[in-house]
Amino acid sequence: SYPKPGWVEHDPMEILNSQLVVIEEVLQKSKVSINQIAGVTITNQRETVVFWDHQTGKPVYPAIVWQDQRTASWCQKMKETPLATLVKEKTGLVLDSYFSASKMKWVLEEVPEAADLLKKGRLRCGTIDAWLIYKLSDKFHFTDSTNASRTMLWNIHSKDWDKDLCEKFNIPQEILPEVKDSMSHFCELIIL
Repeated sequence: SYPKPGWVEHDPMEILNSQLVVIEEVLQKSKVSINQIAGVTITNQRETVVFWDHQTGKPVYPAIVWQDQRTASWCQKMKETPLATLVKEKTGLVLDSYFSASKMKWVLEEVPEAADLLKKGRLRCGTIDAWLIYKLSDKFHFTDSTNASRTMLWNIHSKDWDKDLCEKFNIPQEILPEVKDSMSHFCELIIL
């Protein structure tokens, strides 16, 4: 959806439901039972970000898509500050609204429900893979390093969420997913 010029959003529940339909179709067409599946992989829009209530699993706001430009002017202003250099040195990325951190910052500042859930310790956020893992599992909050690396918060040298960058963007590390290697066992799915 395009609620304002330059804004691009998805309904997180629509994304989840479309994946459930695909899983059901694959099982039916392949005539494979769920017990015969050894693993599932996710490919996604790595910069699109979702916020949700950890207790209820309810999205707090529409997913803000990688194409969204609502933070472009802020990012442009920040390109003339030490933050741009810090982002480049620690993440290998240029400071741009394309990546997730400025979208996360925006939600935390502009969405009252997000601020309220943050105070209660119930707010979580992540890219689409983290959202799907959370919803398709027993509330596991994981991502992999390839998705984390597209947020402008993942330090490519220390291979961890960067404390300085999280502070500069005012994003508490505790709302971010645990990062695992791409080939790791993430969790058991409980979808069917």
